[in-house]
Amino acid sequence: MTQFPDADDPVQPEFTEPPKWPKVIGIISVVWGVLNIGCLGCGLFGVFTPVLFSKAISEQFPDGMPPQMTQGPSVSMLALFVVGFLLVLLLIAAGVALLMRKYVARHLHLIWVVCAVLSAFWSSYIQIGQSQQTKQWLRDNPNTKFAQSQNSSFAGIAEIAGWGIGLAIGLGYPVFCAVWFGMVKKTPEEYTRGIEQLI
Repeated sequence: MTQFPDADDPVQPEFTEPPKWPKVIGIISVVWGVLNIGCLGCGLFGVFTPVLFSKAISEQFPDGMPPQMTQGPSVSMLALFVVGFLLVLLLIAAGVALLMRKYVARHLHLIWVVCAVLSAFWSSYIQIGQSQQTKQWLRDNPNTKFAQSQNSSFAGIAEIAGWGIGLAIGLGYPVFCAVWFGMVKKTPEEYTRGIEQLI
């Protein structure tokens, strides 16, 4: 016998499954931010290496090395590290907001994208400038032990490869986020759909 629902029973709304992508992208953003903290730490140690091991370096190359390789980091380099650390915090905050399915996560990611792209090109500009200074020093001091230890052809290839790989890594996730948050996931419903039914 067919049973009909009681007219007094409340109508149960159809369940809408929340989107799964915020959790995936949110975790990626948080993990990418944490990994970048480690990279910043390694980079900061690298730029201070000449100062920390100046005695050993001077013993190995007693007739001199390029000044930018024996002195501490420049003001612009230190500023780049500070900006990088702030960007990491911004990305982690954006990832956490996305895990909480907050629409503000979209805006935080897009702000991070713009700043990260500018920072990547700023970093490349500083590195190219330091490279040009090193090459000029090598041309001016060809008889030093350090200059004679350099393989110019290999160094040039390694420099270009390193710059390209670094730029690709630095721009890869920002480009993805620019497309994903700027062109694909644009409406609040795509972030919060179905959440009210879980509360």
